[in-house]
Amino acid sequence: MKLIGLTGNIGSGKTTAASYLETKGYYVLSFDKLGKELLLPSNAVFQRLVATFGKEILTEAGRIDRKKLAYIAFQNEEKYKLLNHITHKAITQRAQEQVARIYETVKDAIVILDIPLLFESKKYNTLNFIVFISSKEEIREERLCSYRNFTVEEARMRMKKQMQEEEKIKRAQFVVYNNTTKEAMYLQLDKATAYFSAVNDCHNALFF
Repeated sequence: MKLIGLTGNIGSGKTTAASYLETKGYYVLSFDKLGKELLLPSNAVFQRLVATFGKEILTEAGRIDRKKLAYIAFQNEEKYKLLNHITHKAITQRAQEQVARIYETVKDAIVILDIPLLFESKKYNTLNFIVFISSKEEIREERLCSYRNFTVEEARMRMKKQMQEEEKIKRAQFVVYNNTTKEAMYLQLDKATAYFSAVNDCHNALFF
């Protein structure tokens, strides 16, 4: 089994890249989607977040308002670290379980791990390859404001919390630039996947 880390700073187009790779037949595990599942009221993570950040993070329907939770956490470094501490361990555990299930069925599977904070979480050393989606800061800001309805302040606050692209580019095996069209990004992804699909002399990655 090969585990491929897919990451990129907010607004880079990482999710679009993950969706494309899924259409090409790769197993894709999105840490964002796993995180959303953990925010359901039936989950212990939900209870911990409400106990930590208060009922003001809840909607009228009693669900966690992800945007409100993020806004509170991003205003304060300690709260930001606390949010990550509560969620990341649970998300990683769930992802590990899914990787194990895939391995039971397909021993030589290639699994794409779509992880927003891959380098920040320091969980990348055991992966076979890492693909980093790079995009200019002004383009990312525009995407966040246009497609996700962020204010400029919110977009810049989120972007500021993440490690600079230059540092991530140094640590990735493949850098895909997403500054023009989706099609241009897809061509670069095809080249990256062709390479790591063909390589056989890498360790069998099961855990991260």
